[in-house]
Amino acid sequence: MYMENQQNSSDVFGRAAHAGPVAGVYFTALFLSAAYAGMYPILSLATIVMFLGVPWLLYVRLAGSVRGSRVIRTVSLWTEGIYTFLFGGLIMALLVYLWLRYADPEYLHNQLELASRLLSEHPEAAAPELRGTIEAALQEGALPGPIQMAMSLFWSVTFTGAMLSLLVSFKIVKIKSSKWTRKS
Repeated sequence: MYMENQQNSSDVFGRAAHAGPVAGVYFTALFLSAAYAGMYPILSLATIVMFLGVPWLLYVRLAGSVRGSRVIRTVSLWTEGIYTFLFGGLIMALLVYLWLRYADPEYLHNQLELASRLLSEHPEAAAPELRGTIEAALQEGALPGPIQMAMSLFWSVTFTGAMLSLLVSFKIVKIKSSKWTRKS
């Protein structure tokens, strides 16, 4: 019994580690699409499609893990989903860090300057405190660095991925168990 659980546990981690690089590249593409949607409007549509594709891709991935199994455990699926997002998030964080550090080091500064300019032109669009905060950050140079941005994205992806994995795992178990009930 212990060996069987140990084997299932390693399968979960192995499948998640295998899916991690694909997820990491996908999350990086999603970040870049969202980051540059202001410059290239078609990326807005791509960002929405990619964002909505995350739950569907997770469902397909986790449902594939249990194909042909008679016993499905929500915790195993949830764990696989969490680790998929964790491994994918680590790869995404590294790629985003490299992008912000070397490919476009002025990205955040340029975005805050754009926000400041827009708020100056349209002061009714946001609270005056926001404009003051943005201008103070620009003047003092108190902007987060590439590593802070990458780690914030990593924790966001990991946390939301854990919650999404729980919901998707419950759905898969419910669907699979209702199919087996009908067959019996």
